Formats: sequence, C-alpha cells, structure tokens
Amino acid sequence: MQPYPVQQSRYYCQYRHMWHVPRGYSIIDVALNRVLLLLAFSLPLEGILQDFTGSTGRSLAFYLAVVAVGLAFLRIPQVLYNVGNAHGYILLVGVYAWTLILYYFFPLIDNNTNKLLIQLIILGGIFLYVSDRRDLRNRLLWAYWLGWMLLVLWSLSSYAHGDYQLWEHGSVIRVAQISGYTANQHARQIAAGMLVTFTLLLTQRRILIRFVGVVIFVVAAFVLLITNSRGGISSLLLTLGLFFMAQPLYARSSRRFATLGVLIVLLVFGLQYVFFETSDGRRFWNSYVLRVNQLLYAENDSSRERIAQATIDVFWEKPLGVGQQNSQAYLRERLGSAYDPHNYYLRILAEAGLPGTIMFAAGLYMVVRNGWRWLIYSGEDQFFWPLLYFLIAAATGRDFHFKVFWFFLAMNAYTPASSQSRSPVSVD
Repeated sequence: MQPYPVQQSRYYCQYRHMWHVPRGYSIIDVALNRVLLLLAFSLPLEGILQDFTGSTGRSLAFYLAVVAVGLAFLRIPQVLYNVGNAHGYILLVGVYAWTLILYYFFPLIDNNTNKLLIQLIILGGIFLYVSDRRDLRNRLLWAYWLGWMLLVLWSLSSYAHGDYQLWEHGSVIRVAQISGYTANQHARQIAAGMLVTFTLLLTQRRILIRFVGVVIFVVAAFVLLITNSRGGISSLLLTLGLFFMAQPLYARSSRRFATLGVLIVLLVFGLQYVFFETSDGRRFWNSYVLRVNQLLYAENDSSRERIAQATIDVFWEKPLGVGQQNSQAYLRERLGSAYDPHNYYLRILAEAGLPGTIMFAAGLYMVVRNGWRWLIYSGEDQFFWPLLYFLIAAATGRDFHFKVFWFFLAMNAYTPASSQSRSPVSVD
C-alpha cells in the first residue's frame, strides 16, 4: 500500500502510511463519520426496512456496519487503542469469548448467536472509535433520534391502518408483530428512544422543538403500551423513577424541573384519555394488567419463575459454564422444551459460569461507572439513561443482542473524559 501525503500544517507536507495518520487528518475519517451517522439513523429502523421490502435477510444497519468495518480497518491502530482503553469493554469481550470456547468443545444445540455476538462486538468497537469526540456524539444522537421518530410515526400509521398482527389467548391480547419487530423488540426500541427524547426535551429552549418533542413522546408512550410488553414497560417505569431520583445530583435548574412537571402532566392526561376513555384502549389496558398478574402468580411449568429456577439448577450442575446458547438444551431436559431463560443475567450465569459472571458484572460496573462520571462532569445524560434501561430490561429478555444496545454501551464505555485522562496514541 503506497503512502500518500498528509497535510500536517499549512507550511509542509509529510508522507506517512495511512495507519499512522493522526485522526482527523484523513478523508477516511470523514467517510467513516458519515457512515456512522447513517448507521445510527438506521438502528431503530431495522425492522421497518425488512417489513417494507418483504425481505427476511440482512437489514440496512448490517450493510452500513459492513462499510464501517471496511473503513475502520484503515484506521485500525486508533480503533484498537480506543477499544483497549474503553472501561469494561475487554472484560465483556472476554466473557463472550469464554462462552464461545465452551460451545466449540461442547455443542449441544444449533447456535446462531455466536456470529451475532461477534458482529455486535465489532459494531461496538467501531462506535468506540468516535465516542470520545463530543461534537460527533451529539450528531450521532440526533441521527439516532430522527430514525427513532420515523419508527414511532410508522408504528402509529401501522396501528391506524391495521397493519399489525395480534396475539390473543383468552382475555390476554397483545401485538405480536409490527414494523418488522416482535412486541418485545418493538417495546425496547420505543422505550429507549423515549428516554432520549425525555432528556433532549430538558436541554432545548425553543418552544417549537419542545412542542414537537412532547407530541412525539406522548405518541410513543401510546405505541409502547399497545405492545403490552411487561418487561419493556416496567423497565421504563423503573428507569424513569431512577432518573427523577438522580436529578438533584447533577441538575439543579428550576427550568428543568418545571419542564419535567409539564411533560408528566401532559403525558398522564393523554394516556388517561386513550386507555380509559376509548373501548380499544380499555381492552389493551385490562390485558396488560392481566399479564402482569400472570407474571406474578403463574404456577405452570412454563412460568418465568420455574424457568429461572431451572436455569439456576443448570449453573449448580455446571459451575464453569455450559457454553453459548447451550442453556436451552439443558432447560429442554428439565422442562421439556428449549426455553430461553428470559433473563440475560441468569443466562450468563448458566452459560459463562462463575468466572464469566464475575467478569461480566465487573465489566458492566466499569461501563456504568464511567458513564455516570461523564454525566456528572458534563451533564450529558442522553446516552446514560437508555443504557441503564437496557440493563434493567435485560432481566426479562435478550437486550444484549440488539445493535442499539451496543451503540449506547460504547458511548458510555469511552467518553471525552476517558480520552483526556490517557495519553494519546502514538502515530510515529
């Protein structure tokens, strides 16, 4: 590969290999930034593209990620530097490497998760390359939010035109498929964007932007509740509770709290009308309450409680781990069907064992601590609360398998404050 001249100052030019060009001095960086903006925009729209084209293959986000990987390879020293210095990221990679090794030696079930996790880890590494640039973080956030807003409007249109699939069992009714997502996937996408919208509203001063944000937030809340996802909704409520509790620690503006109060009042009145003054709304609300009661008091063999207990039994039988996705094979022996544990932390406990669980907990702690420190230092909370939401929701699903989760994980694992506390990468 031939080196090319790079302008280092206005007075002279020096030839260097492209891997040694300082970041920001190469057209490759410009192209990678543009691709990552498109990738962030496409993260909430994965299901819509497949639903619109009728394709069951790869999503737009996948192809954009492939292009980003190609460009990032041309900047591999800088990418690896950020990955190596990201808080907790290497520990998380180590956990998945351990489960992959266990599965390689003891394959008990057809596995399509290993390739997905490798793709997600690489995707997170690419976002780490730009996560320490505050200006680009802001642009990535707005790109993501625009894509999320289109998802909300598309979903609302789908509900209005009956373009969705319902699942009914007795008195329980829920949306099984909409906008190319299952109910739980859709709920996660909507809830994460609601938290981003919530935090953005508190930083905007223009009345028009706030008005549009409030309208989109209320519409998104309606769309979220119709999914009837117990884990997605309850996790959002818990995250919002933590958000309000944390406000005095880093936000002391009276204007911020006034905005919060107005937003909550509008949201409560809007949802009260939809779910208590309309027949369809009452039907969905009663179904949601019924499903929550079933979650708390179910006693059949497929209930979450029995699945959780069986997963813990797998851990006691194999304390070093059983390998990626092999937990379903062990659950099939105990419960008669290859259930998913429905709790990602229990899944890690069974599949990675005690060593992997310790590494996993340590890695997540380091990521959350670094994100919290950056929030306190800068006041930028748009990335922290969606990450916390996914971590809470993972207790009821597979949130670590979503591309959008690794986007928020990267933005908290390596921040502008992280890069300032370390010496820059050598380019000589």
